[in-house]
Amino acid sequence: MFVIFTVILSLTLFESLLRISGYVFLHVAYPVKISQANRGEFNILCLGDSFTQGFGAPFGLSYPEQLESLLRKKAPNSKIRVFKEFNINSSVVLKNLPNNILKYKPDLIIIMSGCNDRWSLQSCTYFKLTRGNLLTKIDIWLSNLHIYKLLKISLRNLRVLLGISTPWFNQELIDAKEEIKPYAYTFKNSAAAEHFKQGENYFCFSNYDLALKEFKLAEQLEPDNTFVHLRMACIYLQVFYNWELGTKHALLALAHGDSSILGSVFSMLYMENAKDSAKNYDVIVQMENIIKDKYQGEERLKTLKSLKLLCLFAKEKKEIERQLNYNLDRIMEIVKMYNIKVILMDYPVKVWQIRDILRKKADAHRIPFIDNYTIFEAKLKQALYKKEDLFVKDSHCNAAGYNLIVENVYKVLIESKMVDLIPKN
Repeated sequence: MFVIFTVILSLTLFESLLRISGYVFLHVAYPVKISQANRGEFNILCLGDSFTQGFGAPFGLSYPEQLESLLRKKAPNSKIRVFKEFNINSSVVLKNLPNNILKYKPDLIIIMSGCNDRWSLQSCTYFKLTRGNLLTKIDIWLSNLHIYKLLKISLRNLRVLLGISTPWFNQELIDAKEEIKPYAYTFKNSAAAEHFKQGENYFCFSNYDLALKEFKLAEQLEPDNTFVHLRMACIYLQVFYNWELGTKHALLALAHGDSSILGSVFSMLYMENAKDSAKNYDVIVQMENIIKDKYQGEERLKTLKSLKLLCLFAKEKKEIERQLNYNLDRIMEIVKMYNIKVILMDYPVKVWQIRDILRKKADAHRIPFIDNYTIFEAKLKQALYKKEDLFVKDSHCNAAGYNLIVENVYKVLIESKMVDLIPKN
């Protein structure tokens, strides 16, 4: 018992020493940027999905772009710049964060992410958290300990020096073949692309009939374009509530696409009808049949596996919560390493347990949290706005909605004194 107690005490003291040393080192190696105010410069980086990119609003009126205009108006003599990066889910935010920090050199990062974790599998960390054998899962759990990290780093360096491999390090943790790549809007026909772009513009201004007309013209010119069918499915399902035509175009999008489009189709057809189990069962069967018929090789196997995972996510939200919590913890570690200020922000629409997770994470790390949903709901209940004043039909904000998000961000920036360049009046 004495030996066991001594070993446990020694390991605990060594773990504490590593954590304290790391904390001191980071603050010495990455000191707080005091010189920025003297140069009159301040960089803000906004990370998130379509709500950060500005879907639903005309070009140039996303919340990051409106935020930059407001801050420059309030502080005309300072160089305040606001950048945005489209990261479809929290896993992509985590994956791209180091490169984005080096690229933009932000003083402040605003994160609004997690909404799409339930259907977007791009760079999904869940593959890393669940695949492989028991050793893989133990490896991930033990990686929370600094002693274990030190041991892994030492063994990896030794492996490089000796030119040998250590088979118990599971490379699958790093190279997950199931990773879903991002999709890109591509057109073979330039006229079809122009009609698609015009349709998007009409949609942003709530001219849904004209938007659908333009998408139909694009479909005639390029009938096998995945993204045209995806947008038509969105309009039929979320604007005109036509389940039959919406389902038809969503399945056509899947048939002409690849694994990268699966999440979007699943989100439209399955999650929109969560309470109708019969309809959802039929949708899954149709999607599975299309994948088996149209897809080949590894893409076929990967897409079928992903469909099963999406069904699991739809039923077991705790699995998505586990992934989101994992991603946010890793994100906070990276941000702290560079001594960058950070704000977590909730969505203006209600999305499962996102708000609770983000709020708890903000409290745990003692950083500001912007509860957009509560603020938007209060404005609507007070009849200060109608829903159509702030949102387009697919639940994204319009320009006015993103402007309200800007007001919420600006209030926190003033109250928290995060940006010293902004006058307090």
